[in-house]
Formats: sequence, structure tokens, C-alpha cells
Amino acid sequence: MALPHLSDKERLKVERKFYAHMCDMFLEMIKTMTISKTEIEKRYKFTNLDLILDLEKKGKSIALLCGHYASYEWVVSMNYYINYNGYGIYKKLPINILTNWCTIFDLNLKQF
Repeated sequence: MALPHLSDKERLKVERKFYAHMCDMFLEMIKTMTISKTEIEKRYKFTNLDLILDLEKKGKSIALLCGHYASYEWVVSMNYYINYNGYGIYKKLPINILTNWCTIFDLNLKQF
């Protein structure tokens, strides 16, 4: 059993929070496929973007790693602000839903 140190009531609370967060992530992922640049600017702020731009000017390679939590989905909007092409990397799943969405919305995702 997961979280054996919690009571049934506490586990149920964790479960509900998990599913609420998971639904939010899916809705945000779908929204990123159709959102305008103006709407992104209202919702997502980059800090220290000048560091990325400076590395670009120097011709350096850049790898940006994001945790799989909270608003990582919005980082794809960085392509509006940098000259390099940004790509998301994911592991292909047995179902092709993500691959189909990427094709439909022309997203730059690479599978490994």
C-alpha cells in the first residue's frame, strides 16, 4: 500500500489532490497547443532570459531541463523569445495520442 503511515482519510485527500493536479496538467497541455502569444505573456513569465540570449549570441549549445511538475508545459512558449529552435523530448507511449496531437499542432517534440 502506498503511504502506509497515513490514515485512510489522509490517503483519500492525497488521492483527490493528485487527480485534481493531473487534470490541470492535461488541460494546460491542451491549452498550450492553441494559445496566442499575447495570452502566453499574461500567464507565463521568463526570468533571466538574457542569459539564454547571450549564449545564443556566442553560438553555444543550450540544454534546458524542466521538472515534470507544475507549469512545465508552458516552457514551449520560449520559442517566441529565442532564436534557437526549442524541442520537447518525450518517451513514446504505446498509444499514439501525443504523437497525433504533435502532428496536428505542428509541435517540435522528439521521441527517444
